[in-house]
Amino acid sequence: GGTTALAFTSLLVDFSEALDGISARSIANYELRNAGPDAIFDTSDDTLIKLISHYSYPETNLTLELVDGVLSDGAYRLTLSGTKAIYDTAGNPLDGNNDGTGGDDYVHYFTIDRSTNSEPVANPQEVSVGEDGSVVITLTGSDPDGDPLTFGITSDPAHGVLSDFNQEEHTVAYTPDANFNGTDSFIFHVDDGKLGRDDATVTITITPANDTPIAFNQDVTVNENTGQQIALLGNDIETDPADLTYSIVTLPSHGTLTHQEANVWLYVPDSNYTGTDSFTFAVTDTGDPAGSMVNPLTSAPATVNITVLEVNRAPSIEPIDDVEPYAGDFDADGDVDGTDLFIFSGQFGTSGEGLVADLDHDNDVDMDDFGLFVSNYGKIGWKTYNLSVDEGSTFTYTITATDPDSGDTLTFSLDDGPAGSTIDPSTGEFTWTPADGPDTATVTVRVTDSGGLFDTETFIVRANNVDPELVISGEDKMHPGVEYTLNLSSTDPGDDTITSWQINWDDGTIETITGNPSSVTHTYAEAKPYIGDFDKDGDVDGTDLYTFSSQYGSNGSGLVADLDHDGDVDMDDFDIFRSNYGKIGWDAYAISAKASDEDGTYSSNTIYVTDPPLETGSENTPVDSEGSFSNDSENTGNADTNETKGSAGEAALSEEEILDKPVYDLPSEETSGTPGSNQIETNREASSSDVDPIVLDAYVASEESSFGASGLIDWSDYGSNRKEDKKDRLHLYGQNSNSSWARDFVTSIEKIDVTDNPNKEISITLEKSHIKPRLHGKGRLRSRLG
Repeated sequence: GGTTALAFTSLLVDFSEALDGISARSIANYELRNAGPDAIFDTSDDTLIKLISHYSYPETNLTLELVDGVLSDGAYRLTLSGTKAIYDTAGNPLDGNNDGTGGDDYVHYFTIDRSTNSEPVANPQEVSVGEDGSVVITLTGSDPDGDPLTFGITSDPAHGVLSDFNQEEHTVAYTPDANFNGTDSFIFHVDDGKLGRDDATVTITITPANDTPIAFNQDVTVNENTGQQIALLGNDIETDPADLTYSIVTLPSHGTLTHQEANVWLYVPDSNYTGTDSFTFAVTDTGDPAGSMVNPLTSAPATVNITVLEVNRAPSIEPIDDVEPYAGDFDADGDVDGTDLFIFSGQFGTSGEGLVADLDHDNDVDMDDFGLFVSNYGKIGWKTYNLSVDEGSTFTYTITATDPDSGDTLTFSLDDGPAGSTIDPSTGEFTWTPADGPDTATVTVRVTDSGGLFDTETFIVRANNVDPELVISGEDKMHPGVEYTLNLSSTDPGDDTITSWQINWDDGTIETITGNPSSVTHTYAEAKPYIGDFDKDGDVDGTDLYTFSSQYGSNGSGLVADLDHDGDVDMDDFDIFRSNYGKIGWDAYAISAKASDEDGTYSSNTIYVTDPPLETGSENTPVDSEGSFSNDSENTGNADTNETKGSAGEAALSEEEILDKPVYDLPSEETSGTPGSNQIETNREASSSDVDPIVLDAYVASEESSFGASGLIDWSDYGSNRKEDKKDRLHLYGQNSNSSWARDFVTSIEKIDVTDNPNKEISITLEKSHIKPRLHGKGRLRSRLG
């Protein structure tokens, strides 16, 4: 063994030959023991030192690493096992005592004693280097015992880097961070290898080195005849941008420069000049350190390239006189509201010219103006629409625009407009066909020149509602008790839809129909008598004159002869009566109509229908169930009776047999029978009337009774001048014994069309539904075309 003061962290063990790797790496084959304070081994105060074996085959040595580091002072024993054991590659155990026989331990004793060792000394130092430079620093130290020293870096500098450390020369290179100046430092240490160590600081002063500032080139665009402020650009490492000083090196050739502030110059191109121009400038810093003005530097010149553009001026649209606001709509926004009231209140009580609230233009704003304002307050819309079009019609308006730059091409377009509206891009003609009215459309048009500049204008167009055209039509004749058909037609240039009709039938009936049917029907109860036909017998004659004469000069209500309804019967009424006196037949019903849509109610034309007078001859032919209607104007025919009674609950069927006999051959006597329940019995009598009467006595057994007649109508011998009327209908009329028409008899008549076949069978039903039971009536039935 021996004694050492050295500090070490591993032991190197040499062998005579290569080892078995497993046994060489087994930590159980090694022991390093500290004898403890009593310096006696194998006592209770011994300490085992933790080891790790590192071996690589086929080396003949291995390293025992001291896990806990450098050994402290004391006595130590190292044992390498030959008994457990460490083997060579042939399987031979360690010959630890070198006696030629393997299987025994190798034991080595040594002592660590540093009690006489002195600490080394590291020497601090100060170094200087220029900004952005580098310096090699030699580290120094000493040891009182003369031990060799090892140098190392304890901490790195904050503002630079260390490199190229040389242990043998004790040197290291220091490089400050780019552009840094000031103070930096790092710490190094010396080690004598015996746990003696000392640290020292190397302080480095980085002296400033001013960097040259930089001026930046730039490109600037300036409009013709327009000044442009230009901010010059520069940079410096040490000096803040705001502290840099800018100077013009060369002036522009086609303009002027005027200093505004700091780095800002105003460039104004020469009048009407367009093209390129330029000037140069430089920037100066404040030295290093910044602001010290020590060694200030100026940059190389930079160039500002200027392009002076030809200016394109925007086109303009001529004002469009579209609407006139209400008086009081001061902000012209289409309503007289609180905003306008605020404006009015602000000027109320003031005098002078140009006051917008001076609505009566008398140079003061007083109560007269307030009255005008209040009259319009709350109104929405415009007083006058100067641009308008009827719905369904086409509106055209040409937009006019001008451009101060000659040679520019103007293009028109729509920014906003109603559906279907267009504008001609070349001419500016705006076109719109509104589908419906009333409505207003807001239109925004745009005009763009060749350079892309534009102007817009907004205007309002009003679409007017157009009343629909209502037309009613129908035949000019009607028959009491027979359904009359009125045709309805409506046309509207817009999209409005008729929602209801109101028909005035002129008989006291005003009928409302929902929707928009193509036709409606109405049944008149009676013909319309002329004014003055007081007995309603189809003529204004002496009987009516007697009635008028009896009331002439009377006053009061309910006078039938008060034809002008003024409460007396006087000459005014006589003039009316006289205008109709002698008229035979019936007056016309004036049928009129109204129809409504979402925009209003409108009136139609008026048509006139009348019950035509009965005619003799070929147009008055009695029913002939035997197969023909006689068309002989000289021989109208006469009737015989062949009656058939119906069963109870069914109307009796009366079948008429019309014979081609002179009228005077009609039977002159009445015949009658007793009808059954719900039956009608007819009696016929002769007559010399030209209308070929069939006289009936009707006995009604219950509330409703009816009888029917059937027969064939032969049009074959009908006059050729009436061929176009083959769609005429056959009608029956009842007339009671005192010549007043009893039209309740006719309730159902089959309509026939004999265009293709002149022989048609018809069915006619008559019903007396509004008379009381047991009512007896005697009257005629007459048939006629029409």
